[in-house]
Amino acid sequence: MRTRIRFVGNGQPLSADCICGSIARDLHRGSAHSPLSLRHAQRRPLKRTSSTFRRRALQLGALAFLSSTPLLAQLHVGSWTLVDPYNRWSTLNPNATTCSMEETASSSVVGPGWVVSPFTLPSTASFSVTVRPTNNGDDDFVGLAFSYQSGTQHLLLDWKRASQSFNWGDPTAINDDVAEVGLKVKKIAGSFTRDGLWGGTDGLGVSTLAGPVGTGWAGNVSYVFQFDITPGRAVIRRDGVQVFDVLDPAIGAGRIAFYSFSQDAVAFSNVSIAPAGPLVYCTAGTSTNGCVPAINASGTPSLAANAGYSLSVSSLEGQKQGLFFYGVGGAAIAPWAPASSSFLCVKSPTQRLPALSSGGVSGQCNGAFSQDWLAYLDANPLTLGAPFVPGTPINAQAWYRDPAAPKTTNLSNALEFVLVP
Repeated sequence: MRTRIRFVGNGQPLSADCICGSIARDLHRGSAHSPLSLRHAQRRPLKRTSSTFRRRALQLGALAFLSSTPLLAQLHVGSWTLVDPYNRWSTLNPNATTCSMEETASSSVVGPGWVVSPFTLPSTASFSVTVRPTNNGDDDFVGLAFSYQSGTQHLLLDWKRASQSFNWGDPTAINDDVAEVGLKVKKIAGSFTRDGLWGGTDGLGVSTLAGPVGTGWAGNVSYVFQFDITPGRAVIRRDGVQVFDVLDPAIGAGRIAFYSFSQDAVAFSNVSIAPAGPLVYCTAGTSTNGCVPAINASGTPSLAANAGYSLSVSSLEGQKQGLFFYGVGGAAIAPWAPASSSFLCVKSPTQRLPALSSGGVSGQCNGAFSQDWLAYLDANPLTLGAPFVPGTPINAQAWYRDPAAPKTTNLSNALEFVLVP
């Protein structure tokens, strides 16, 4: 059995048990790895104020593809890591898919805390989290972090129940004591202070990108937040309604995290991730008989499954031998051979899959390849890239024999897909 992160799949709970050289020569030899291989004891009275920050929520519309992609089953969250710079937090896991952030000291001295995922999402991804503040006697921050690189480098969605003025006493370049009611998107870039996270800016590393918008949260109510992330852009919805569309260069690949600031007993659950892709790229070579093969994939590349994600190529020449190969180093577009119309589109090292026959009729473009990539992984635990983890991008391409072509072989176009839990 290969080591991989296993969460929830097919509705059943699974334990978290943790996931250009000459290709032709190495394919022919059958080599395993070819060179293709975060109180207010003296708080001032509550005060409602208008925002002093520019709103930069850009109403550009939904990300149709991501928002329409079905989310996978809930992830187990027991292995997530508590980041607690002020030593005021603990976590409870009432079940495998729920984490509750619990204060370990009086709320008057509890700063921010995060609970961070063990996996990194790619720069294009969609995820959702259910947030339920269960302590109805307080009014502070709950939230979620995304594009998380570290405690001092990430984006933050936070939500204040009521406007409040308080000075935490941290040194700042800009003093912002007012935490407005509603939702904000904040950016932490290099450092943070409690006052900066409280009000939204400190003139050091904390700034507000969007908000505040809306009213405050209600106690013992569950809210579902969905994030659709593409490079430089985040669309955020609450209970299906868009609340932000934010642009910033720091938005991209990273971990995700639960967040609370001086708010006890916040439950986070039902973390789900949507797969991204596949993305087809590069140019297929034209075979001797004018065939232009087209690669595709179907299913979900879930590490919780041992089958169900198939690579396919259509419009191949009939009666040709060939195979799929993949890499974990990214895309590469390089000529396959002098005078060849094919391009090598997967960066080495690469891993070949077992040989296939295209079927069909010789000389015609009715051949095809098909292979279950997850089944191959299940049968080959030491394959290139293992142990795999969610968020890993995979690049794949097909190779086939064409004796009259340069280098006696040709290649399909390529695709990239991203592994999900």
